Amino acid sequence: MDLVTGGAGFLGRHVVNALRAAGRPVRILDLQAPRDLPADVERCVGSVTDPGAVRQALNGVRRVFHLAAIPELWARDKTAFDRVNRRGTQTVLDAARCTPTLERFVHTSSETVLVPRAGRPLPDHLDESLELTPDDVIGPYARSKREAEMAVLAAARDGFPATVLIPTMPLGPNDASRTPPTRMVTDMLAGRTPAAIDAMMNVVDVRDAAWGHLLAADHGRSARRYLLAGENVTMPQFMERLSRAANAPMPSRVIPGWMARSFAAADEVVADRVTGRAPRAPLDGVRIACRQRPFDGARARQELGFDPRPLMSTLQDTVTWLRQA
Repeated sequence: MDLVTGGAGFLGRHVVNALRAAGRPVRILDLQAPRDLPADVERCVGSVTDPGAVRQALNGVRRVFHLAAIPELWARDKTAFDRVNRRGTQTVLDAARCTPTLERFVHTSSETVLVPRAGRPLPDHLDESLELTPDDVIGPYARSKREAEMAVLAAARDGFPATVLIPTMPLGPNDASRTPPTRMVTDMLAGRTPAAIDAMMNVVDVRDAAWGHLLAADHGRSARRYLLAGENVTMPQFMERLSRAANAPMPSRVIPGWMARSFAAADEVVADRVTGRAPRAPLDGVRIACRQRPFDGARARQELGFDPRPLMSTLQDTVTWLRQA
């Protein structure tokens, strides 16, 4: 039995699908149990912050894929990042270490743990060798994800069979929860993005990222990080390809990072103090985009056999799904 925490989420559902395609029995632990999950998927409804729910979900499990997290870069309650992403991971990790049947633990981190904040050295490219302190990353989300993966790696160095995956920005079809990357594409297609930011981004197809989890479980080395990266593009290049994939016009205007940060800062003040609704472009997201450099996923390609599809294919499938959804 394989357990997928966060199995009702975007990437989590694709991991569930990949496991089922590989003939693995699957159980999920999530705050919800959607009715459209396949009937052969066992459902445990609960939070990763609840030790009892976690222990119940782990009963008889051989492999854990820990994806449950707050995936947003903004939350009105800033303490939620630490509570779910860091402490929730610790709860799952502690219970997994006491599960006698467990053979493998795959933890899903985030590309944000590799992007240093302003004032810190910025290398020409970003990969797994960059081990930032929690104080060196950008914002509470990235901090919570970095602290979570550090706990997993510490357990692995102590003999626990754990591997860490760092997917870049996952995009693709069947995003029922409308995660930030899908919302970004939706806004672009709807004409709600007046300009591109002069920034770098890396997009990985969510289906490839999911398959990367199976590769890591089968071939990944314990106490090792693997970056699941797709194509490196600038935001203007991304919008140009999206324009071709959707046969729709995109704005050609490009604004500098400082201007984008100013707009995002003002928007976030309104979100924090007035509306309580997530800003269209969270300030930490803009800061991260402006500090990104090309991601190098050579380790995952060489050691896991990770082979992501071209960005254009992902965009075409995403656009097709959005128009049919």
